[in-house]
Amino acid sequence: MQMPESSKFLTTREVAALMRVKERKIYDLVARGDIPYSKTTGKLLFAKDAVLAWINKDSPPIGKTQLTISGSHDPLFEAVLRKTGVDIATLWNGSTAGLERVVKGQASAALLHIYCVLDRSWNIDAVKTECVEKDVVLLHWANRSRGLVMTTAAAENVTSLSAIQPWRLSQRQAGAGAQIMFDHLLAEAGLEKDQLDLAAACHTELESVLTLLEGQADIAFGLQHFAAKYNLAFLPLLTESVDILVNRKMVFESAFQTLLAFCHTDNFTELVSGFDGYDTAGLGQVRFNA
Repeated sequence: MQMPESSKFLTTREVAALMRVKERKIYDLVARGDIPYSKTTGKLLFAKDAVLAWINKDSPPIGKTQLTISGSHDPLFEAVLRKTGVDIATLWNGSTAGLERVVKGQASAALLHIYCVLDRSWNIDAVKTECVEKDVVLLHWANRSRGLVMTTAAAENVTSLSAIQPWRLSQRQAGAGAQIMFDHLLAEAGLEKDQLDLAAACHTELESVLTLLEGQADIAFGLQHFAAKYNLAFLPLLTESVDILVNRKMVFESAFQTLLAFCHTDNFTELVSGFDGYDTAGLGQVRFNA
């Protein structure tokens, strides 16, 4: 399938046609972080040159000064990237996949929210385990309120996690921080996943909540921010810590420094005020220093 020379970006459908596979295969490649892509206004886009290079050889290497952030999708971080216009590429592939890419040197940084059941903490245990002898630092980003995002009909009947049957549940891909935490909460509530009505896996926080608006699900384990944004009901269950795992060499790159500097301005404070359920009081604090 030939693409117009003027088109620098391809849609999911166009990439699938180019590779002669089903669109679901492209979503799987995105979830695993195997194919280069970007997310603009909630839509997956693929730089044509990068995709062709990936098909012909492998994912293009990270440039010397190119900061690439993978891991968990965070709407506030995405908004900061748009506001600052810094040269930072993103690959939202879930916390576990993002951590793995940093360890392998395939990404410069990753947003994480991985819960450790043993010590009831966030991210530090996973980083200590996976980043042995790696030159990385873990910086705090934000605390976020997470719980059950629900349609009006579901909210009228669901007042606790144990009452989610028989409602249709949106879910995230395996390895996503949200899915790891949700699976833990389900086990604590004595709920078996094979007894639940689960929709197809979604690859970002936004996609998961949008399934409710599209009539594909009734409940999502999502962020208070998106519940408020789309006028959906919200039952808070926990506060999670989102941190940025950064290759130490990249901490002092101008793009990353510009991003951090913006986070200490009045413009950032005003931006955060529009994100319900966010607490950025500890932003930038070192949580782990390898």
